[in-house]
Amino acid sequence: AASDVYKRQPYDRVYSGFLQVQRDVVAQPKIETEDPWVKRLMLAQIAEVADLLITSDFDFNTWFDRLEDHVFFNVGRNTNLPLYPASYWTGLRGRIDVDFVGKVETFEEDYKRLCAQVGIVHGSLENLNVSDASGADAPVGQSKYAGRMSRATLSKINRIFETDFELFNYQVLGAAP
Repeated sequence: AASDVYKRQPYDRVYSGFLQVQRDVVAQPKIETEDPWVKRLMLAQIAEVADLLITSDFDFNTWFDRLEDHVFFNVGRNTNLPLYPASYWTGLRGRIDVDFVGKVETFEEDYKRLCAQVGIVHGSLENLNVSDASGADAPVGQSKYAGRMSRATLSKINRIFETDFELFNYQVLGAAP
């Protein structure tokens, strides 16, 4: 069966995740659910995320340093912290087993290519989910947020997302001088 996956450069994916969890801490407690157990689970998960943000003083590098490895490798444990390597969704044992992999950094071109591949006419694209435009002029495939990261953070991202860097040909940034 054909599978399609869109993924994002690991440095930006992690930083974007940091921005998203901050939005979620505010928005998700207001969401109404049909089943009370869903609301309880959602609130418990968001409380865990909020606690980590607060105790990290909303500092990205501190927050990321405090995330334990199991957060990245235990898929589904906390759905409010979806920072799993993209390679989880594209194949097994370090292979790409899907028919199409698109990149957020080249979304428009990849979207048109996907539409052509499956035989549909593509519509216009409008980006409605831009958190921070600074760094938006970073070269394609390079991080717009890496300049905000400590060497320790870069090193940890390099280690945790090693397979993503290899499979999807992203540039690994040096963590040491």
